[in-house]
Amino acid sequence: MDNEALYRKLAREAVEADSKAMASLQGDGFSWGGLKHLIKARLPNTAPDPDRLAFQLVAPTLLDMFGSQDVGWHTFRSQSRATEKTGTRKP
Repeated sequence: MDNEALYRKLAREAVEADSKAMASLQGDGFSWGGLKHLIKARLPNTAPDPDRLAFQLVAPTLLDMFGSQDVGWHTFRSQSRATEKTGTRKP
């Protein structure tokens, strides 16, 4: 398994293992930054620039889990906070 495939696998495992994230993704949405944080925590210490890598893995992870953006998952602004959220239901 190459590094990219390993990182994608770890990213998906990180999100799927977090029951709050999964419930929120299927409910009112979960922050993009929160997903990045979960993924970053699962990456190995040897990963290059883990913060940037985790950010770059959010969309591919959602694609792997839920299908295409705007079909299986959506991004939207939180109404209560000025943050970007993502979820499986249209806002």
